[in-house]
Amino acid sequence: MLLTINLELKAQEYEKPVFTNAFRFGFGLNSGFSSFKGEYGNTGFNGNNMIYGIEPSIEYQSWRFSTPIKRGNISWQNREEYSGSNFRNQFNCADLRASYRLFQNPNVISPFIGIGFGGFAFSVYQDLFDTDGNSYFYWSDGTIRNMEESQENLKISAIIERDYEFETTTINNERLFYIPITAGIASPLGSNFRLNISYSYYFLQGDNFDGNIENSGWDKLSGIEIGFNYIFRKKSKKDNSVKKINPRNLIDYSTVDFSKIESEDEDFDGVVDLIDQCFGTPAGAPVDEFGCPKDSDNDGIIDFLDAEPDSPLNSRVHPNGIAWTDEEYLTYTNDSLAYFVSTLRKVNKNSRPYPIKKHIRNESYLTWNKILEQHPDWQKLRMKRSELLPNEFRILDKNKDNFLSILELEDAIESLFEEDANKKLNEDLIRRAIEYAFRNQ
Repeated sequence: MLLTINLELKAQEYEKPVFTNAFRFGFGLNSGFSSFKGEYGNTGFNGNNMIYGIEPSIEYQSWRFSTPIKRGNISWQNREEYSGSNFRNQFNCADLRASYRLFQNPNVISPFIGIGFGGFAFSVYQDLFDTDGNSYFYWSDGTIRNMEESQENLKISAIIERDYEFETTTINNERLFYIPITAGIASPLGSNFRLNISYSYYFLQGDNFDGNIENSGWDKLSGIEIGFNYIFRKKSKKDNSVKKINPRNLIDYSTVDFSKIESEDEDFDGVVDLIDQCFGTPAGAPVDEFGCPKDSDNDGIIDFLDAEPDSPLNSRVHPNGIAWTDEEYLTYTNDSLAYFVSTLRKVNKNSRPYPIKKHIRNESYLTWNKILEQHPDWQKLRMKRSELLPNEFRILDKNKDNFLSILELEDAIESLFEEDANKKLNEDLIRRAIEYAFRNQ
């Protein structure tokens, strides 16, 4: 049962800390069996030796300080006719106890050990008379008679039987100190309940727990108990739980003039920003219906900067748009670095002299960006103004390329909600970084 409970609890996600620095109060109910060994006999753990009680406690980190208050009894019935060793002990006890969990996590099964100091208040009863009030006299022939054993009483005495009722008080309200040593297992039952199974050995500081002090050596007492504890947890005034926040809520829209946004055209290319797919196009450059500079020959160089607007289809070109000659092509194909320059201009938007957003296949974009990151020398193809990335935003630039990509901004937003988030990251910084990326890159 304990293993099943533990596996179920471990299957859940616990976002709370293992232990807090706050004190936690608890209350428990305990019940079990005792075993006694003394001059009169060895009882063992059985149903006649019950123990039960309550246990208020205070927990701090992996320590538990408690005050078990218990009531119980121990009985020894020697049913041999010639033996007069029988007793019943009814007791109350209380102690101060400290225990320590070996495993720090309170949400898993953990062994624990403990020690304390306390005292017993007890009374001892014996069965000395039968139901008619006759005293028991144990004769050497194995009988119980109503008279002392003697030759004269042999014929006049009557054989009687024990009624096994402890009617005679031999010790009343006696005091006895003890030192409990405890070991056990604690298992969580949900967030507030805990199950404890323990074995305790009580070092009794006396020899009269059974009402007999004939032999030397102190009496011995031990117990096996099971307890259910409820831990009181204060509800935090401040909710520290992780909440899913819409990244859009990081921006305060209360001061935004939406009517102005609808007609805003930041690069003055005649296409409003709401549908403009290419921000920051060069002034005077012809654009298409999406606000992107035209590239009639599809060589990666816009017509506005293309010195050869009708380059042959699929030809490789220089930065000014002029196609390579055969001699240049042979030279560049032998140079593994230069071979990719023209292709990068076509496929990688960050390699162009302007932040164009053409219809680029996602596979090509990811592939060429990966190649570019593996060859830092190619960073010279990036926009010059991207080298001026403000210092405050460099913490977001994971690959150190002086450019804030969409993936890097998304990672920064998600990191805000992680428990070990970088303290330098905050909503205001990310909001300004997003504004910078879309306005300046």
